[in-house]
Amino acid sequence: MSKSKSKSKIVPRKDKAIAAKMKKARKESKEKSKDSGGTSKGLLIFGIIIFIIGIILVYTVGIITPNVPYGELWLPSVVTAVIFLGIFVMYKGFTKDLGIDSKQTIKCFIIFGIFFMPILFSLIQFDPLLNQKYSVTNTTGTGCSDFKNILESDGYTTNTLLSSYNELQRLSDYHPINRTLLIILGPKQLFGIFEVFSLIDFINNGGKVFIACDIGTANQIAIAQTMLGIFDLGTSFSFIQLEDSYVCDETDGYNFDVPTSVGMIKVYSASCIQSTFGGGVAYLNAETPGDIWLDKNNNGEFDSDEEKKPYILAYDGGSFVYYSDVELFTNQHINAPGYSHESFARKIVDDLTGGDTNYLILFDQKHQVKNGLHPSFIFGLLLGNMNFFQFHWALVPLGIILIYKIANKYIPNYSKKKKKEIKKKMKIKYKAKKREKTGSTYVAKLNWYKRLGRYRDATNLLYKRLKRNLMKKLKMNSWDLDTVIDKIIEHHFEEEIFDENRLIKAFDKLEKLANKEKNISSEEEFLNVFLEMKWISFQI
Repeated sequence: MSKSKSKSKIVPRKDKAIAAKMKKARKESKEKSKDSGGTSKGLLIFGIIIFIIGIILVYTVGIITPNVPYGELWLPSVVTAVIFLGIFVMYKGFTKDLGIDSKQTIKCFIIFGIFFMPILFSLIQFDPLLNQKYSVTNTTGTGCSDFKNILESDGYTTNTLLSSYNELQRLSDYHPINRTLLIILGPKQLFGIFEVFSLIDFINNGGKVFIACDIGTANQIAIAQTMLGIFDLGTSFSFIQLEDSYVCDETDGYNFDVPTSVGMIKVYSASCIQSTFGGGVAYLNAETPGDIWLDKNNNGEFDSDEEKKPYILAYDGGSFVYYSDVELFTNQHINAPGYSHESFARKIVDDLTGGDTNYLILFDQKHQVKNGLHPSFIFGLLLGNMNFFQFHWALVPLGIILIYKIANKYIPNYSKKKKKEIKKKMKIKYKAKKREKTGSTYVAKLNWYKRLGRYRDATNLLYKRLKRNLMKKLKMNSWDLDTVIDKIIEHHFEEEIFDENRLIKAFDKLEKLANKEKNISSEEEFLNVFLEMKWISFQI
């Protein structure tokens, strides 16, 4: 190749090398940013929006549910799903292009954060149960601490339930369920669907329940009536939800007879509720006299479109007593002089327990606080969902699949690992043996060419190996001499002393030998060509 021809090729290659160098720099920059991890801003913002919507729904669910059919049962679960969907979308946006180890670390932090929330909120919030209406820890006139003290003085053991009705499923670990009475006084928080299932299961196993409901917040328990047939509890449970102060005046009150010889009862405000939860004949009833009417327009006067008649205030079916007013159990009214409120309260409990003081009396405190961020609410929600997914029979197959997947992914399988190691060793051994065999054949063939003086054939054998090595280093699928030269020049673009002419001349000579346009007649010339090939292999 003449000098002028070499120069004419060098100039355009240098221009091409500049463009290739810039392209490579851009590609490396993209790969670097990809390897370092990235965040999808769109997904992150979308996840934050969903999460905020879920938080807003937590505060508005109490307003929405009364207007939605059966909303008390399914809306809390939907709100929970929305919040977790927001967290999942944010996680996907934040971990986009991250490695597996980084994703697993972030997952651990998210799970830890969710279950740490009750502890966190308990540190920054004071317990509102001390001054909450109808709470057994409230010693003021609106609390029910005296009712709790009365039962304790009768010999009953009392305790409080702060987390979730799903804890009732574990009650048998420390006390017999058929010796337990759950008392719910004026619940303000909705009963979730998981809690209703646990409550029905509790009654089915022999537990007793007494609810004194002021404004009908326990009505969603009645909505589960379609489930009752499964548990042999009957299917008739109807309710009528009314507001306060409809039945009687709060100042003077009304007296009415109770068929259990308790005495005279003073009622302050009530909702009219009637039911046959257990499917049997009730043996404890409380109803108003016949001159009571529903003051529908709240004008305090009997109008022509209103009707005077007895109204049922309490109804019992054996395991479940639902009383429509909670005021008489408060500290202000339970010991009211001239009335037998205390005796009536005792009679309800004694009828349910049979007078057996070995009963454990559980007071529901979880549904006293209507605050979505209260520690007991969050803990109860998490525990309720966990218990439901662990114990519900329909989800058992899903649980087994999840356990298998987790175990298969995270628990080391030593027998499987050992098989993989043996297979890997055999593969390495096979490759080494093949390489040794191939290498021995190659060297023998090269020496044979040299002994016969066939230096051109020996050079072509070495050149073929050089081509394979260069294609592997440059990640090329097929041989293209111009591309190889351009990439080698590009690799040494910033070096001023790199000899491009030498590279071009060496390849030109090797190509002519491969095409049999040139020959090598001496061992010294063969050695020079070999050294040139060795120099080329070191250039990349």
